[in-house]
Amino acid sequence: MAPEGNAGTRKMQSSIEYISTFAIALLILVVVIAVVAYLMYSNSNSTQTPSSCTITAQINCVQIAVASNGKTVQAVVEFTNNLFQRMDFQSANAISFSPGASGSYQGTCIPANAPLGATVICNATLSGYSAPLGSQLNPDFVLHYSECANNSCIPYNTVGTGTVYVSGSLPIYPVTLLSNVAGGQISVDGVAYASNSVVDFINGAEYYIYADAPSGYTFSSWTQQGGVTVQSGTSQLTTGSATSNGILTADFH
Repeated sequence: MAPEGNAGTRKMQSSIEYISTFAIALLILVVVIAVVAYLMYSNSNSTQTPSSCTITAQINCVQIAVASNGKTVQAVVEFTNNLFQRMDFQSANAISFSPGASGSYQGTCIPANAPLGATVICNATLSGYSAPLGSQLNPDFVLHYSECANNSCIPYNTVGTGTVYVSGSLPIYPVTLLSNVAGGQISVDGVAYASNSVVDFINGAEYYIYADAPSGYTFSSWTQQGGVTVQSGTSQLTTGSATSNGILTADFH
């Protein structure tokens, strides 16, 4: 017959082994729960691909947006002309925008004549198209333009693609360009606009702005109203942006 002390030791050892086994199992369970929670969190935060667009290396797509106010849906594509030649958008159907299987919608692009480095904004109204707010679209679009050099223009149709989420409003703000004297002009990304022209600025985008003084005048300063701002109010060449509708006036003396 085994001594009573040995029996107590075996019971204690069994208890320790049981507790150790339980602790290891509990630790494994905690690790599994943590891994599952992490995976669920990662998946929930990676379901949406950031909005983006692609055209070509020479036509740099900057931004794509689609907005619905419950009645109409509008699509906007912004890009930069890096073709080393002027891009002409003379057609009322300068862009064909296809949000899905429902067909293609036509729109216009401004400026109609875009030199090297110019920012171009194309806008299409998707009449009869319905898109829930927050829904993801993977549209295709085609730019219809001509490359012009030495009074010779060659037409092109270039395809672009994008990923975009439907928002409640477009991030586009009309900016009125004014000159305080007759004949003064304001150039935005290399495109000259006469006084009282309205140019669309995209929220967050920066534009090169230059004051073209009329004969007999010199540049004085910029007057900024509303949501349009320039980096330097006294520099003839500066950069500007808009966070809401605004008025930008070039003052000459």
